[in-house]
Amino acid sequence: MKRLVFLLPALAVLAPAAEAKPGCIGRQVVSLDRLARLPANARATLGAMAERGGRWEPGDALGPGPRLPSRRFISARQSGCTLAVRYEQGGIAHYQRSAILTLRGARWVMVSNR
Repeated sequence: MKRLVFLLPALAVLAPAAEAKPGCIGRQVVSLDRLARLPANARATLGAMAERGGRWEPGDALGPGPRLPSRRFISARQSGCTLAVRYEQGGIAHYQRSAILTLRGARWVMVSNR
């Protein structure tokens, strides 16, 4: 029993730092199928984007009515403190892009967008 008491503090020191950081999910990988399921400040970092299956402007010709976003969410995956977001981009050419965000402090910061 005494050995177990000594091992518990050692295990706490060896635990990955990502698990202790709020917003990080440790070593697991989580798939997110809705933009609304992303953390609020991650959505703010991404800017205007339509929900998956929502209305958006896939081309560069704007129609009458309210202005729609030129990007639409596809999916996202979070692993540890990293969030990878796939989305469609409209304009002269229609293509798909990926934004990589990382958690720094309490804010999601974009580190790559290609």
